[in-house]
Amino acid sequence: MLILLALAASLVACGEAAPGPPATDASAQLADEPTAVRDARAALASGRPWRATLLLTPYLADTTRREPEVVLLAARAAAQWGGWSEVERLLRNERWLDSLERGAGRELLARAALDMRRDTVAVDHARRAVAVRRVDEVEVGVGRLGDVRVGRDDR
Repeated sequence: MLILLALAASLVACGEAAPGPPATDASAQLADEPTAVRDARAALASGRPWRATLLLTPYLADTTRREPEVVLLAARAAAQWGGWSEVERLLRNERWLDSLERGAGRELLARAALDMRRDTVAVDHARRAVAVRRVDEVEVGVGRLGDVRVGRDDR
């Protein structure tokens, strides 16, 4: 149990899930985003997570606009200002946690649980986040191996 708790703590220390989507998708994504979401991203990027939360709260209140990427953005904003109960509220019932951005939402839930002193819950979320990342790493590794075999190694 202590090892798993240390694993959860290492996820917090590394903060690997904090980055957003890859830069290659950023310009296309921004062009299609509603103003509130675009402004929230800008606020978060400029170190104003509370402002990002204020911008996203009314947007997410409309369930027809509650897209996973926007919910994750709101959870990241809440995490940056220490709103761990808000992170938990935003993410706890989402079905996409393991499929979006390598389990970033799962890591945020682990960090939230640690902050709320819910160690067992934190360990569970941390385990699941690490499992998602391992699967992704294996898939990337297999893809690279296939590229090398057919002579497409671009390193």
